[in-house]
Amino acid sequence: MNKKFHLSDYSLFTGIGSILLLIGLGLLCWNYQLKSKGKQVIGIVTELEQDAEGAFSPVISYYQNGKQYTHHSITYLNPSAFRVGEKVSLYIDPNNPGYATLGGIYDLIAAFTSTIIGSILLLGTLIAYRINQRKAKFQKQII
Repeated sequence: MNKKFHLSDYSLFTGIGSILLLIGLGLLCWNYQLKSKGKQVIGIVTELEQDAEGAFSPVISYYQNGKQYTHHSITYLNPSAFRVGEKVSLYIDPNNPGYATLGGIYDLIAAFTSTIIGSILLLGTLIAYRINQRKAKFQKQII
């Protein structure tokens, strides 16, 4: 049986890879913008949220202009890199103090992971497509 492969045969992996790559790049840009143009504030880790695998993510409270805000980090680590009561630096958007990032490696882990997995999926799809193209061309030549 000779099946001709098209790039659309790989659309699921291409789509997932593209989405992950865009999410990762978006998170990287967002973190960079907040860290480079944002205002640094000090917050306190008020709790550690635990996921199903036992990893922890800090919940940080901070004040800006007399109002309290809460930041839920998107990065879960096991063991936790934070302790309840610990003071940490955050970078906030001065125009919208509810937007915050830790600005360090911890908030970048999710962005890098998403970018790397998305890139691998896209590259793997492209390589598989090219291999199948060459196989089809080779089979055509022997027939």
